Amino acid sequence: MACAFVAKSGTGVQSTALVLAAATLAAGAVCTWSVLKGRGAGGAYPLLAMLGALALINALSLLWSANPDASLIAAGRALAYLAVAAGAAFLARRWPHRTHVLLEALLIGGFVICAYGLAARIWPGSLGKDELGAIANRLGQPFGYWNALGGVAAMTALLALWQATRHTASESGRALAVPALGVALLALALTQSRGALAAFGAGLAIWLLAVPRRAASAAPLFVAALAATPVAAWALSQPAFTVRAASLGTREAAAGDFGLMCLALVLVLTVVGALWVRLSPGWTLPIGVRRRLERVTTVGALALCALALLGIALNAETVTTKLERRIDDLVSERAPQPTEGAGRLVATSSTRSAYWREALDLFSERPLTGWGADAFEITRLRHRHGPLGARHAHGYLAQQAADLGLLGVAVSLLALFAFLPAAARTLGVGRRRTLAALPWDDQRCALAAAVVVSLAFGVQSFLDWTWYVPALALPALACAAFVSALGRDNAEVPARTPLAPAWRRTLAALTAAAALAAAWTIAQPALAARETERSLQALAHGQARAALDHAENAQRIDPLALDPLLAAARAEVALGRPATARNTLATAVSRHPQDPRAWLAAARHELVVELRPDRALELVKGALWLDPESRSARELFLTARARLHLVCVLRARYAAARSQSRPVPLANYAISGCPPVSQRGKAR
Repeated sequence: MACAFVAKSGTGVQSTALVLAAATLAAGAVCTWSVLKGRGAGGAYPLLAMLGALALINALSLLWSANPDASLIAAGRALAYLAVAAGAAFLARRWPHRTHVLLEALLIGGFVICAYGLAARIWPGSLGKDELGAIANRLGQPFGYWNALGGVAAMTALLALWQATRHTASESGRALAVPALGVALLALALTQSRGALAAFGAGLAIWLLAVPRRAASAAPLFVAALAATPVAAWALSQPAFTVRAASLGTREAAAGDFGLMCLALVLVLTVVGALWVRLSPGWTLPIGVRRRLERVTTVGALALCALALLGIALNAETVTTKLERRIDDLVSERAPQPTEGAGRLVATSSTRSAYWREALDLFSERPLTGWGADAFEITRLRHRHGPLGARHAHGYLAQQAADLGLLGVAVSLLALFAFLPAAARTLGVGRRRTLAALPWDDQRCALAAAVVVSLAFGVQSFLDWTWYVPALALPALACAAFVSALGRDNAEVPARTPLAPAWRRTLAALTAAAALAAAWTIAQPALAARETERSLQALAHGQARAALDHAENAQRIDPLALDPLLAAARAEVALGRPATARNTLATAVSRHPQDPRAWLAAARHELVVELRPDRALELVKGALWLDPESRSARELFLTARARLHLVCVLRARYAAARSQSRPVPLANYAISGCPPVSQRGKAR
């Protein structure tokens, strides 16, 4: 919950760094304590090794990154993910049969987040005020991003389904899992996130196919879906949930009815859940009938999903024609965007095709190492075909291919291949053990639920940039590491490493030092960003000297950042030192040659401060080459060219007047943006 309410979607540098640094320190303390006690990470070492290799590649990409500051942030994020995964692995070896504790904590946190997202539409003036914007119709609080909330809703729905079928859970816990499932499904539908819907569908299919609790899963799933469907259908027919720029008045008009429907949904599902828990133990069916019912439930659910999707997609057209059109919409950048509302959930067109095409273009330029971790935001500008902005490629593999090339893609796939065999060993799947050979007790079902949550996150990460949302990535990695660490025997007695006490103390000290170093790496860009903000605030209040001091502090904290250099140049201009500001901007261009912001700032300084349109024109050409669709660069280019043309005209007139020996007042040619002419008639 801290990740959701503080770090939100992971785009805020300072808030995200605070959460990741705290998580790193907490996980580092767990790892240090475990190493000191002589406990290992079991079967999670291959997964941790691949996550460590990914963090190392992110850090090494600073050497060739087109956006080194973003690469430093990516390296810190990767270190935080590694620390949390390692902490979960060590905890799994210490408490191997507490998988349900981890899943229950994630279920409670996910339910609170989904409930808050729905409450933001019941009280839009207070809880939902941050949603007012260009895309205000889709549910997104507390993240401010609908796909992130959709991912949490998908995970929560899967965990609620597991909780409802857990035999050792309390009656109240099983009963409350039914309304939690309904709330999660309603939130999932109102986010209109197709990636999250695909993740939930994939996780549900794996759960129904692998875990023999299909009949027990069918009842709460059917009841929750039946109760949530009319509420979602009504909401998706209202302007408050379908109009992009819905005003506060429009949203408040539907808030009362929506709140009553949500309250009725929770009350009805709570009563149904209590009745189901009380009555279900008396319904004992023969084993043969139960197995046939489970098979029918699985096949029927999958068939209904397939028929529903096929029926919506086909309408009255042929299969081939409709599928071809859907594929064209999926890969075409010019396909019309899907409409808002229920129809969006089955549409195939999106902006992902443009982002993925840009990522492939960048990959073709540097196929081995890429352009540096998280450099996609600025390197894509040369390849975009419109003013649409994006920080990520909306797909983990596409982003890795553009940023880290084959190296990053290979390590990411190796991490997946390290997790899958470890999860199979923990669940008892292998040459000598099959899914049916071991009893499906609650511990094994809990481990299967943890695997399902991790795989659902992987499915959504393939379609979206949820890897960069800590509230989604951290739980998924914790589940994956927890399952991987247990191994085939589920570690009844935590194994101890054969290291001597002195070696354990040394290794524990190194672990603590590594955690502190990782926390500093995470906090470094955030501290620099805070100093830069203070510099701009001081400059806005006319305190140029203080602004320069804050900008210089930011440069010392994070020498790789561009924003402190730009802030320092503005402060130097305010102090009356344009030459120093020009040198600072030249440093910014030399350190960040792939960032059009540096070229644009230098060109604007030459045009406005130095009054040199010729220099400004040369610099703005660099910005236009890096970002041909930049409106600011185009306007600056036209202004600089117009002023340079005016300078040439005035010079020609002045030369003609001098040749005729007529006195010409110099004041006639003293215009803004033109190089001044000396008393001898020579242009500087």
